Amino acid sequence: FFIDTHGASADVLSSTSFVQARTVIRGAYPLGQRTRLLGRFEYGTSLVESFERLPLSERFYAGGDQSVRGYAYQSIGKRDDEGRVLGGENLATMTAEIERLVWGNVGAAAFMDAGGADSRAFPSLFRGVGAGVRYRAPIGSVQLDLAHPLDGDSRGVRLHLGIRIGL
Repeated sequence: FFIDTHGASADVLSSTSFVQARTVIRGAYPLGQRTRLLGRFEYGTSLVESFERLPLSERFYAGGDQSVRGYAYQSIGKRDDEGRVLGGENLATMTAEIERLVWGNVGAAAFMDAGGADSRAFPSLFRGVGAGVRYRAPIGSVQLDLAHPLDGDSRGVRLHLGIRIGL
């Protein structure tokens, strides 16, 4: 479980005032001796007078290895008239993954991710599904995933390589 709340004030060395909160909940549920169900839910929200004044580094984006696989890193969010991703004031992402050890510390996984970032309190979700190979190392797991997006303009299969510490 992770919670972060932070902000800035235009009265104290900032060009804008805002408050932002983000929480992440992760869990693992054993399904027998060699299989487990992994879940993740993330939600973030920003309170700001004008989205345009929210710094780019404080905007929420979805997509990528630790978010919605099947989509490029930070490719999901509110867009401008030219199609550029602007991010969003709110973020929601979630994952359900089944992982099974098949040989020693090497396993296989199947997953579904969903997430979005925009101005709505609960953003429209983009979904991705896929499968991957896992190696459980002493510090976490090394992941090699192939993911397919189900929504939006993205098509085809995308390769994701990542290292997950803990869950």
